[in-house]
Amino acid sequence: EIMQNGGFDVVLGNPPYVRLQGLKANYEKESNFYQTHYKAATANYDIYALFIEKSLSLINPNGKISYILPHKFLISEFGAGVRGLLAEGKFVEEILHFGSAMVFTEASTYTCILTLSKQNEQFRYLQTTPDKITEALAFQNITYENLNSEKWNLNTQDVAAILDKLNRQPLRVSDVFAKIFQGIATSADDIYFIQGEQKGNTVTGYSKALDKKVVLELGALKPLLKGEDVSKYKYLENQKFVIFPYLLQDGKASPMTEDYIQSNFPRTHAYLKENEKFLRGRESGKMNHDNWFLYIYPKSLTQFEQPKIITPEISLGTNMTFDSGIFYHNTKCYSFIKKSEIKEDYKFWLAMLNSKLMWFFLKNTGNEIRGGYFTFKTKYLEPFPLPQLSELSQQDIFIAKADEMLAHNKTLQATTGRFMKRVLANLPIKNTTTKLADFYLYDFKTFLAELKKQKIELDLKAQDSWEAYFDDCAAEINAIRQQIAETDAAINQLVYALYGLTTEEIASIERD
Repeated sequence: EIMQNGGFDVVLGNPPYVRLQGLKANYEKESNFYQTHYKAATANYDIYALFIEKSLSLINPNGKISYILPHKFLISEFGAGVRGLLAEGKFVEEILHFGSAMVFTEASTYTCILTLSKQNEQFRYLQTTPDKITEALAFQNITYENLNSEKWNLNTQDVAAILDKLNRQPLRVSDVFAKIFQGIATSADDIYFIQGEQKGNTVTGYSKALDKKVVLELGALKPLLKGEDVSKYKYLENQKFVIFPYLLQDGKASPMTEDYIQSNFPRTHAYLKENEKFLRGRESGKMNHDNWFLYIYPKSLTQFEQPKIITPEISLGTNMTFDSGIFYHNTKCYSFIKKSEIKEDYKFWLAMLNSKLMWFFLKNTGNEIRGGYFTFKTKYLEPFPLPQLSELSQQDIFIAKADEMLAHNKTLQATTGRFMKRVLANLPIKNTTTKLADFYLYDFKTFLAELKKQKIELDLKAQDSWEAYFDDCAAEINAIRQQIAETDAAINQLVYALYGLTTEEIASIERD
């Protein structure tokens, strides 16, 4: 119940987070009423936006109301209506923002406490964690001067000043890249995705759908990356393949016919026939026709086999890398394709997009999720400001440094892979744990403890031999990691200089 008593605060927990689709599907009459009578009913709104608007008409001139609710309305598209309403009436008194910290143990919802009242010339704002709300909190004051229905990026004064300076750059990501696209959506990944390796003209691998080993023709497959396969300047290697029932020609993707697949790729055809019932039944029988083996949503199929920058969709820090045009990827990755008129090299832009400056921008303008991770979707990436070079030769140092990073990471991957290959070949390891994979972060005693968990105990002579090998590999890997850290720091400094940032501004970015 919303209280109207002047000065009375009410915190409503667990509000009804109902999506617009559910309203329209089940309560069409009510949905139409909301859109007609509520300014907050914009785009694909959550119903809590209506609760915010309704409360403004119920509290008296001296009243207050507090909600605990998702803070997504501050930056999301659907929040435009309620943001405009709150800014126009200056109704916000205080926002206590919990970032990615969890408040409710049974709900993965990222929340804030929003306190509303009337006639506020400014409001108090603080981002903190739930365990600190009983402490003396140092709020900052936010004016309404630059607030409207657009995204509310509520930052400290120094952060706001840096963002303002960045936004004076002449370009945006959307000016440089013709397309930022999501990966393949098969609607049946367990069938189309095969975990395996190439052997001649075939791929031998594991089908999760059938829970067995399969052998398929390489010509019917494409090398596939998942989100976890992509990291910062990584040398890309695929562990999976995707069945690709399309022919690429003259920049177009044409569906294969069943007869074509059966004639040219009989093993793949037989495999698809084993899964025919499920494939025909996708989306309530939508695919129950002659082309039952195709993707339901065949988007961007012609985009993969060209140079591109790839990023995982969800990331802690920037984790982009370069692909010369070899790999396809699933929906947990996004790729950047340059506009044809852009002369700068992909690796120059990769240095910009992989910088701490990009991460600083996303942290202060993007969508935060659990654990401090952020979403690297098109709408959050496109506004990032980019510089315009006065001479193309200015890109050379960035390209050289990006090449160094790619080379260092290739060496790192080869060295760590060599150690793990030796371990797996000589010890009866059942599960490659995180600590085993990241052995170089720990000492030999930890390595022995991880083996012991899998009931593997080395005698003293074997320990001496393994310890020497362990120490040599760990030292080699950590030396490479140090080179990577130093090169990355050098790239960041080059980026800061290109953007004309001061020592104080750089310190704020590095601290953020």
